Amino acid sequence: MSYIGQGLPSDVFAGFTIDKFTGDGTANKALTLSKAPLGETALLVTIDGVVQEPTDDFTVSGTTLTLVGTAANNSEINVTHLSGTVPNTLASAVDVNGLSDGIILDADADTTISADTDDQIDFKIGGNDTHVFDANGHVVLKQFLDATTAGGRITGTSNRGSTARVNLYQTAGSSDGGEIRLETANTGNSMTEAVRIHNNQVMSASAGIALGVGTANTSSNVLDDYEEGTWTPANSQVSLSVQSGIYVKVGELVFVQAYYNMPSTSDTTGHAVTGLPFTVKTEGFSFCATRVGGESSQIVVQLNGGQTNGDFYKSDDTAPTNANLSSDYVLFSGCYRTA
Repeated sequence: MSYIGQGLPSDVFAGFTIDKFTGDGTANKALTLSKAPLGETALLVTIDGVVQEPTDDFTVSGTTLTLVGTAANNSEINVTHLSGTVPNTLASAVDVNGLSDGIILDADADTTISADTDDQIDFKIGGNDTHVFDANGHVVLKQFLDATTAGGRITGTSNRGSTARVNLYQTAGSSDGGEIRLETANTGNSMTEAVRIHNNQVMSASAGIALGVGTANTSSNVLDDYEEGTWTPANSQVSLSVQSGIYVKVGELVFVQAYYNMPSTSDTTGHAVTGLPFTVKTEGFSFCATRVGGESSQIVVQLNGGQTNGDFYKSDDTAPTNANLSSDYVLFSGCYRTA
């Protein structure tokens, strides 16, 4: 195998190979060697025991050795392949085709460049395939590990250290799922995950996405939350039935919708709904449109700041009691801001 680096292993050129030929009086005779040497200085050539000078008396190209001048008829030509110093400059390319390890780059021979597959370059580090350059010009980063350790990694650095990197992960519990995680450096060059693309093509951004400001990072334009879910409307004095509620939260704006049935009751407490999915922002309040089955007056729900409940009011600013809504259904929807 070929070898690039310091400290050649003792067995790389172990043993001498001798090719024997017989002169026939032909000028500048070309001889075919049993293997290609690294250059003229890697050969000891003698004619009838007389040592021939490299380049002056013979030249080499691949496996062809060409004599300069004429070897006498029936003269004995011996070509010995030496284990001497590898020349600094090679007259022709080194052919490593068919060698499993290709070019060895370290002392224990487990870091190599090879062509295991035709028209493909394979890089191994520590005996493991790490990078592949294929015939289509693609660079393949290998060595996917697990959900906590990055497999392939591309890191951008400056003279102050790492500034950003792209990590390729194998999805936990999956044999073929993968994730892409983008990390950036904050104060002190500590790397923090900023964006993740999951194996179901969903993308998550830990600090949000700035909208409408180009590449600027303007806090007032950052969308850092979106959520959909359900909630259960309740009342502190009576038990509701057929309760259902949904919400959609975009940033700090929450849309809520609820439906429930009131029991038959004589309770005179002002009616209120509790259990909102998020606390109403302290410095504000909102009104929600409401429909009550048997109540003829217009009713709204007032959501008060710092609370997760809403108080019901009629158009004359009086509060309907639970008894006023006895055995009725209640339906309301609206928006409010949360902290």
